[in-house]
Amino acid sequence: SLGLVGPALVLAWWWSGLSPAGLVSARTRERTGRLLSDLWPPALPDGGLRELASAAADTVAMAVLAMALAVLVTLVAGPWAARPRADRRGGPASPGRRALWRTARLLLLVLRSVPPTVWAVVALLALFPGILPGALALGLYTGGILGRLVAEAWETMDLGPRDALRNAGVPRAAAAAVSLGPPSASHLLTYTLYRFEICVRDTAVVGVVGAAGLGRLLNERLAAFDFPVVTSVLLASLAVSLAVELTGRRVRRLLRD
Repeated sequence: SLGLVGPALVLAWWWSGLSPAGLVSARTRERTGRLLSDLWPPALPDGGLRELASAAADTVAMAVLAMALAVLVTLVAGPWAARPRADRRGGPASPGRRALWRTARLLLLVLRSVPPTVWAVVALLALFPGILPGALALGLYTGGILGRLVAEAWETMDLGPRDALRNAGVPRAAAAAVSLGPPSASHLLTYTLYRFEICVRDTAVVGVVGAAGLGRLLNERLAAFDFPVVTSVLLASLAVSLAVELTGRRVRRLLRD
């Protein structure tokens, strides 16, 4: 499969018609220099630092709500999206269980196949612009990804401890909770923290279509060619992303310890 990477890159380069000379032409250098001079120094929006901080808070709130919805989708569809145990052991699963597995897989596929901008447009048609449409769009999209990741992790879990408890006379529900609960929760939390960091950055994407947060402020300032404020918004977005990443890294370290 690695041998296909080179031909694929060559084909993509040829198909797109890219020219290396265009990247270093005098026109490109001139436009790049003009853009950089327009972007610096940064400036605050009309509402000052308060408007920028409010947009950053909206961004974090949108990401938190989106992840809550994504976790809910994962908890509902994830267990059914994992390959049936009978199939993993070489035996056929029941038709009902196989139907649930395929339905859950299809649901997660649809959720993650539709871009968050499309989900945001659909949500905006039904709701007023604000945090909720963006959170709904990101939550559905992230739920499709998180559900698939967690389902794949659950498929690889060792069922030996649970079977040993079952053979010892422990009830099925109790055996599953004791043996599979902690590792399942660990997988879910790890992937949730990882996707939350990405979700914070994705808020800029749904902001382009009118959702709240730094994304909407960035879209408004770009439309007005207010590049100094664009720089401030980008710096604020970078600060929020770094803060979330450092927090997530610390939480993961605490969980490992």
